[in-house]
Amino acid sequence: MTARINRDIKDAQGLVFNPPPIRGLGTSGGFEFVLQDRTGGSLNAFTQTLQDFLARARKRPELGFVFANFDPRVPQIEYAIDRDRVKSIGVNLADVFFTLQTFLATTT
Repeated sequence: MTARINRDIKDAQGLVFNPPPIRGLGTSGGFEFVLQDRTGGSLNAFTQTLQDFLARARKRPELGFVFANFDPRVPQIEYAIDRDRVKSIGVNLADVFFTLQTFLATTT
């Protein structure tokens, strides 16, 4: 599967983990950490801070695999749905979300 992902999606990485014998107690469990810029700084400064953080974390022997889902080259899209307006024109809200899901899935 990894070869297929890497062939179809540029810069993709695939990892396969065996499920642990006891759920939640495997070697691939880990933890999640959120890095947030509350200064209003630039995207470049945040990216550099993140890369520095990851580089330092990767030097820790107790952390086996450190990565970030953030990539400044990937556009971020945020949709604000006016739920009252959707209802007032007689459109089912679930249809709006389904349409967005379909549209976004075909553009990525």
